[in-house]
Amino acid sequence: MPTFTARSTPDSSPITTRPNSPISNLRRHPNYYLPGGDLFIQINDTLFCIHSYFFIRESTRWLHFLRHTTQGRHTHDPIVLSHEFNISPPPTPQTFALFLWVFYNPYYCVYDVSIPTWWTIEAYASYFGMRNVLDLVDRELRRLEHQQQRSSTSWGTLSRLDGSNPTADTTDDTWEVSESPYETWISDPSVDEEISLLLNRRHLEDGRD
Repeated sequence: MPTFTARSTPDSSPITTRPNSPISNLRRHPNYYLPGGDLFIQINDTLFCIHSYFFIRESTRWLHFLRHTTQGRHTHDPIVLSHEFNISPPPTPQTFALFLWVFYNPYYCVYDVSIPTWWTIEAYASYFGMRNVLDLVDRELRRLEHQQQRSSTSWGTLSRLDGSNPTADTTDDTWEVSESPYETWISDPSVDEEISLLLNRRHLEDGRD
């Protein structure tokens, strides 16, 4: 999950309201009630104050919605997300915060989160029609899938240096893998010769003797 390092308000920061105000029981989100925010969104008992710029930039759905309403411009008239958008699964403060992290990630180009988190982000981005965010999700999911495939590859599945492949019927011939699998590879004469050829070719391409 994303790790947040800065907070604009304490964890449970009640909103100053009149005693009978309909939002008197709301609390400010600890990370996304931001100074300078111009868009107020309510999810359950939590109020977000964020920047409409990202939503207008990335989503024509939000652009059209905000053009035809004054709702969400003030603390006392927030956009109740579940009333205005039929998002499935229903939004929660936790999942919406994960989605907002895409725009407020403090680590540029570093998206070190889990696959389920990307699925959560994808659900919001898909509903809002945020194509750029969906492209990001797709790229990161492919990267994580590739990492998982690499980490699941064992040395026992690799072909032998002589080109033969052990089969399930071979019981008397076992692999002996040293603590450092590179040792055998580096000491192999054919590999040493291939490396020398590659180095010589690089010198010739560079115009050197």
